[in-house]
Amino acid sequence: MCEDMLCRHIEVSTAATTEVLAEQHNCKGLKGACMEFLESSDNLKAVVATDGFNHLAASCPALMRELMSKIVDYLPKRRKLGT
Repeated sequence: MCEDMLCRHIEVSTAATTEVLAEQHNCKGLKGACMEFLESSDNLKAVVATDGFNHLAASCPALMRELMSKIVDYLPKRRKLGT
């Protein structure tokens, strides 16, 4: 019930910290909800500017790599010149 409530109240100011806690406590639903929240480029830009994101980057390098790989998957593929 708590995980469900947290999933419905993810905000820019809490997204990164919530992502870290979800990882630490193996809350897959909450972790997925945070990742989905961060898929929005506007949300991601705002979250990167928070202290929580700095904490995520410093304390959870594996989670940071996972987040970066998901972001890269959503970036438009660059077209080769001349095609």
